[in-house]
Amino acid sequence: MTNRVVAVLLATILGGCARAPLASETDPVDGGQDGKRDREITILEAGCVSVSRTVQQLPADVLLVLDKSGSMRDDPQGNHCVGGCGPTSKWALVTGALDQVVAMTDATVNWGLKMFATLDTGCGVSSAAEVPVGPANAPAIASAISGAALGSRTPTRLAVNAGAAYLKGLGVPNPKYMLLATDGLPNCPDLGNSMTDDSPGAVQAVDDARTGGVSTFVVGIGNTMAEETLGNLAVAGGEAQTGAATSFYQVGDTAELVSALGKILGVIPCTFDLGPPPNQWYSSDNISVAADGVAVPHDPSHANGWDFVAGTTTISVFGPTCDGVSSGAIKDVTISFRCGS
Repeated sequence: MTNRVVAVLLATILGGCARAPLASETDPVDGGQDGKRDREITILEAGCVSVSRTVQQLPADVLLVLDKSGSMRDDPQGNHCVGGCGPTSKWALVTGALDQVVAMTDATVNWGLKMFATLDTGCGVSSAAEVPVGPANAPAIASAISGAALGSRTPTRLAVNAGAAYLKGLGVPNPKYMLLATDGLPNCPDLGNSMTDDSPGAVQAVDDARTGGVSTFVVGIGNTMAEETLGNLAVAGGEAQTGAATSFYQVGDTAELVSALGKILGVIPCTFDLGPPPNQWYSSDNISVAADGVAVPHDPSHANGWDFVAGTTTISVFGPTCDGVSSGAIKDVTISFRCGS
C-alpha cells in the first residue's frame, strides 16, 4: 500500500486590503418627524496579515465492525461443518485478509476493532472497542481476532450504534469510518425473539451514523443470502460501491477480501486540517488549493477536486489528485487563504 501522508504542506494567507473603520451615517427610514433618523453603522477593520502555516494529511480512523456470529464458522458457500469449518470457514477467510491488510497499512490508517456480539453468546454488545482506534494496531487486532469465541447472534444494529458512538466520542478531526463485515441478516430486534430479522433497525443505525459524521463501508462474507439488506446498509452508509454487481463489497475468499479492502482504502479521500480561520470565515470563495503548483478545483460532487468537510476545519481532496498524493507522485499541496469581504 502507498503512504498517504504528505510530510509538509504550506498554507499561506495572502496579503490584502482593509475596509474602512468605524463610521456614522444617516439613513432614510420610517420614523421621526422628518422621516429620518440617525443610525450608527459599525464596519470592523478586516486587515489581512501574511502568515505561514504547516499542516499534514490526517490519517483516517477506521473501525472494523466484525461479525462473530455462529454462522461465521461455516464455509463461504454456507455449508455447515460439525465443530466448525476451521481453515475453510468464513472466519478464517476474514481474519487472514484483515491481518494482511491491516499490517500493510497500520502506519497510514488508524485501525480499531469492534466485534459483535461481545458481552455474551446472544445479543449483548459492549460500548467499548476491543482494540481502540490508533496507529500501529496490527498486532493488537490480530491478537484480538485470534482469541475471539464465535457463536453469538447477529446484533448488527447494536454494534453499529456502539461503533458510531465510540468514533464520535474520540473528538479529533480525523475522518471517521466503520467497515462492517458480516455474513448474514441482522437479528436481535428491540422487541421479540432474538432470531427475528432486524434489517430495518440495522439500516436505520447505519443511516444515523452517517448523518452523525461516520460513514460505513459494507462487506458481505460468502453466500450471505442477505443481498438486499446488505445493499440497503451500503447505501445508507454513504459508501456504496459503484460500477459493480452489488452496492456492497461481496467476497468469497481471502484474496477477494484483500482486493475489496484495497478498493475501500482507495476511495477514502485525502483529508487536511486547516486549523482555526486566520482573518475570515472559511469559504470556497477565499480558499484555493494547488497540487505541485497546479490548481485543484472546488468540487462539491467529490469526483475530482476538493471540498470542505461539514462542521470541521478540514478539507478533503478527491479523485486523481488524492491518488497522486497517496502514491507520492504529488509532493506538495498548497492551500492559500485570500482576504474575504
